[in-house]
Amino acid sequence: PQSSDWDHAIANPDDHAALVKGQYFNLLAAGASTIVYFHYPLMPGTKAWETFKSFAPLGTTLGPLLLNSPKSARHVAVLASFCNEAYRWCIPDGPPPNCADIYLDLRRNGIQADVISDEEIGAGMLENYRVLVVGNDATMLDSVHKRIQEFAAAGGTVLIDGDSKIAITGAQPTAPAQLPDTIRRRVPQPITVSTQSIIATEFNAGSARLFVLANTTITEVASGNVTIPGYVLYNLREGIPMADGSLITLPPGDGALIFAVPTAPSAIVAQIGPDGISAAVVDREGTVIEASFPIHLKVFRPDGTDAPEYADYHVTSKGRLSIKPFLARNDANGPWTAEIRELASGTTTKIEFSGPVRP
Repeated sequence: PQSSDWDHAIANPDDHAALVKGQYFNLLAAGASTIVYFHYPLMPGTKAWETFKSFAPLGTTLGPLLLNSPKSARHVAVLASFCNEAYRWCIPDGPPPNCADIYLDLRRNGIQADVISDEEIGAGMLENYRVLVVGNDATMLDSVHKRIQEFAAAGGTVLIDGDSKIAITGAQPTAPAQLPDTIRRRVPQPITVSTQSIIATEFNAGSARLFVLANTTITEVASGNVTIPGYVLYNLREGIPMADGSLITLPPGDGALIFAVPTAPSAIVAQIGPDGISAAVVDREGTVIEASFPIHLKVFRPDGTDAPEYADYHVTSKGRLSIKPFLARNDANGPWTAEIRELASGTTTKIEFSGPVRP
């Protein structure tokens, strides 16, 4: 993203900082693995750079988890066809039919959705979804129409604007205002937030789920109750547990990361082996929880002092982690200590190790 304050249209520096926050969390929600931000010299005095400073620890501590948590499967797709004028920009409040307005309205109503193009439908990607939403389209490629007809015939749900001039056998005419409730009856949603100002996006973290929440406004605080049934919840940014239905409050443009795990971690079991340190996050019964847990490794010298040069952040694979710590040739002899901390629940263990010497 770039700063959009081309000519100081955003007079309040706090609003500009909120815009940057909003870009950041929406990119996280989109699954971006790299974010490069540039700023024009004609915009001095902005708080954008100061805003990014607060994100550095977030990227450092939770980067491995974010990079190893793919987007959960979306069951709803919104057609963005280049046959329509609005597709060229696909921006909110543009000329109808507008795929962006449909998509944003679904997201603000808690519906996990994707935008799908003509090319993606032609490549057979429509079969990955259960519901296709078609706006007030006036024209459509024959090849796309054929694929949509096949999708509907195979049991897929096609919801089409009642004013559309396109005939699709089996499609259900649906007014835009009816779309969220109609979709919820067909596709249960994994998270509910009791405000349209906060959108949430789900990612897979093994048996756990990671949710990125974003305040869609850059001028107002947003508050809502968050419900994720069937999971134990943790607020990763604040490092605290959450009760289901908890109220969450986000400053303008800000976001949150919620970690939902099927059962609460009780301990970290670690041992030394020929390949280094192996660790596993377990529940009360001693069963490994097969989730992608964020982990912080700290290392202490034989005299008990901290060795920050060996600290690092990791993520478990199905609840397990293998670490091979190396020591420098001039490091002190004697048993060193590794502290392994699971960042969601704070569960921690320590284990002594020696070497090997870094080659």
